[in-house]
Amino acid sequence: RNFQIAKQVMAECSKRNVPAEYLAVDATGAGDPLCDIISEIWSPRLLRVKFGEKPSDLPTSSTSGIIAKDKYSNRVSELWFGGVEFMRSGQLKGITPELARELTSRKYTTVGGGKLVVESKRDYKSRVGKSPDLADAAFVALECVRVRAGAMAGGTIMARKSGGWIEQARRLDRVIDANKELAGNY
Repeated sequence: RNFQIAKQVMAECSKRNVPAEYLAVDATGAGDPLCDIISEIWSPRLLRVKFGEKPSDLPTSSTSGIIAKDKYSNRVSELWFGGVEFMRSGQLKGITPELARELTSRKYTTVGGGKLVVESKRDYKSRVGKSPDLADAAFVALECVRVRAGAMAGGTIMARKSGGWIEQARRLDRVIDANKELAGNY
C-alpha cells in the first residue's frame, strides 16, 4: 500500500512540476516508511517533518529574533504557532473555511520557562470530534517553505542555499505557476 501511495505522490509531483526537494511529508509514525520508499525510488531530497521531535533552531519570525527551541516546548507547537505567525502577517492566502476552523481551534498553554505548547492531538480530537488533518497538512507544506526556501513569518524569502534569494524565489514561482492550486487560485 505504501508503495502505491509513493507512486501516486511521485506522479502528482511530476504532473505539477514539483521537484523532490519541495515535497514535504508528515513522517510521524506510519509516514516514516512512506518517506523511506519515496526516498529509495525517487529522491532522498524530500523533507521529512516529524511532529514528535524537539523544536528547531529556526527563527520564529523575521522581527522577533527568537529561536523556535527557546519559544516552544515541542515540534508540533513550533509548526502550529509558526503557521499562526504567517497568518498574522497576511502571508497565507486561499484558506478555506474548513481549514480556517482547524487553524484557529487548537488550544494552547505555557509550560516551564514560559514555552508555548499546543494541546495534544488526543485532547483536540476528544474536544472537537476529529483530527486536525487539514491544518497538519498545511503546516507540513509551510514547513517546506520555511526550511527549503528560508521564508519567515513577517518577512521575505531568506537565502539559505547558494544561488541567493532571487533564484530561490524563481524556483518557487515555477512550482506555483505550474499549479495555480498551490497559490490559492488567486
